[in-house]
Formats: sequence, structure tokens, C-alpha cells
Amino acid sequence: GGPGALRSIALAAAVVLGLAAIAGVAWLLGVGSDDGGADGVGPVAAGDGADEGAPAGGRGAERAGASEDGERDADGDADADAAGGGADEGHAEGEAADDAAGTPAEPLGPAEGERLEGDEADFDLAALGIEEAPPPSSRRRRARTVRELIRQANILRNRDQLDEAEELYFRVLSLDPRSPRATAGMIRIYMEREDAASAIRFAQRLVRLRPAFASNWVLLGDTFELGGNPDAALRAWTHAVELEPRWRPARERIRRIGRRAPPD
Repeated sequence: GGPGALRSIALAAAVVLGLAAIAGVAWLLGVGSDDGGADGVGPVAAGDGADEGAPAGGRGAERAGASEDGERDADGDADADAAGGGADEGHAEGEAADDAAGTPAEPLGPAEGERLEGDEADFDLAALGIEEAPPPSSRRRRARTVRELIRQANILRNRDQLDEAEELYFRVLSLDPRSPRATAGMIRIYMEREDAASAIRFAQRLVRLRPAFASNWVLLGDTFELGGNPDAALRAWTHAVELEPRWRPARERIRRIGRRAPPD
């Protein structure tokens, strides 16, 4: 029985050593994972371009990003960024309403009976210091340039580098004055700065550029609310519901200010 007992003891020792080795490897892997999360490398990299894709918000938000030009250039995904502003419920539903100190003494935006979308004659890029660039020699080259500038501007805006992002959005507007994505990016910057008058001016232009998308009207309503004009905000959100009856962000905003949303 001596050799057999020795073999059993040796086998048991090998099993114990193997389990210890597996546990050690698992511990090392766990430490590496925790370090990566603590450094923030993964989340930052993933979040830098978060504004590039389709917005959260449901079916209406998907429709807001559905417009495409033939080449799917900078205008192809234009309204996705607009919806990112309108359908960002966590940001849009709290800040303007809760910060009474930032509410203007006089309501900004249209009075009852006036056009919500304003007038194109009131929008002057030159007054903002934006001069239209000469026509491009290649539409494809311009589209690539615009797309890359917007990507970089979105990254900077997500990092709260608003001045740098603004400069890039302005460069886009000099190349493509009718860019909805750059226009939407500027709205988000002005809302972050609580500059309601500028946010309204750009949001009105956005709905003139893309009037069929409910998300743009939600964003317009958000700027009116920031400007202390809940009546105009309600009109804009109601129009969004008319365009997209089942879209939740618009209906929730209407309910939040104590008005009944239009029936489906």
C-alpha cells in the first residue's frame, strides 16, 4: 500500500497547486480590470464620440436621424445631433426649469400668435463673425472636412471645452452655412452657457432647416423654456407631438409643465 498512498498524496498536492494557480491568475486579471476603470481610459474613449450616433429617445429620435443626402455627407446624420439635444431627457428636463436664477426677467422668444420658427432674415452669420468660405472644388472633400470637424467639435463639447468646440462649429458653418449638425451643436453650447437668446436664435434656424423632425421642435421648446417662455415651449412641444404622436420626450415635457398632452 506504500506506493499507492504516495501516488494519492502526490495527486492531491498537484490538484491543490493547480487550484491555487488558477485563483492567482483570476486575482491578477481582476486587478488589471479595476485599474483600467479607475484610470478612466475605457469610458473616456467610448464617450468621446457619443454625440456622433443616433440619439436616445425612441422612434421619433430614430426618425430625426433618418434624413440622408446622396453621399451621406455631413448632412446625412445632421438631425441625429439635433435630436441628441432634444431627446437628452436628463439634461433638458431639469436644468432650465430648476435654475430660477438663470431665467430672464422678460420671456424670450415669440409671443402668442407669432411664428415659433422665427424668420431667416433675423439670422445673420456675418454678424457672428462667420464668413462663408469660397465654394469647394470638390463636394466630397468638403463633406469629409465637415464631417471630421463636427466629430472633433462633439468630442470637445462632451469634454466641456465649449470655446474650442464653438470655434470648430463656426468653421463648419463657414463651409456649410446650412449644416444642421453644427447648428444643433451651437444650440447645445448656448444652453450649457445659459445663453437663452442665442440658443433660441439657432434653434429657430434648426427647425427652419429641418422642420419635419419632432426632435428639433423639442429642442426649440427647451430653448424657449430656458428663456422663461413656457407658453412658446408648450407650443413647440405640442407641434413635436403632432409630428410624432407616440414620441415620449415631447409628451413628458408637456406633462411636466402641467398641461395635458394631445391625444394619440
